[in-house]
Amino acid sequence: GQTIHWVGRQARLGTVCTCFAAAADSLPEWISFDDDERKVTIVGKGSYQIEDGDAYKIFHEIALAGVDWIRSNQILQNAFGGKTGGANKVCQLLKKLPQQLQDLIDWKEGTKGGRRLSATKKK
Repeated sequence: GQTIHWVGRQARLGTVCTCFAAAADSLPEWISFDDDERKVTIVGKGSYQIEDGDAYKIFHEIALAGVDWIRSNQILQNAFGGKTGGANKVCQLLKKLPQQLQDLIDWKEGTKGGRRLSATKKK
């Protein structure tokens, strides 16, 4: 079976649990990262320098999730150990990426939403 992560919170009528698929924790074969240079290489497209260190970390976490949806709060938790700001913070940081990398990210609102690498835009 697939490992899932769940987050429980107390609600008026009891505990409400939300399940999230576990992040793949491995990069798709078409993308690589150079942490020392803060550079991302996309096979067939080229290499892109990311000037902002926090934006680099955010993109790296989204890439680790691959084509699985990852929620903003989980991205922030993984990248910064609990830094707050939610979707707004993630959005602000993603705007600091080169446009070519921004274009690789899908976004979906709602309780089953989040961000992921596009399965189709990489081509």
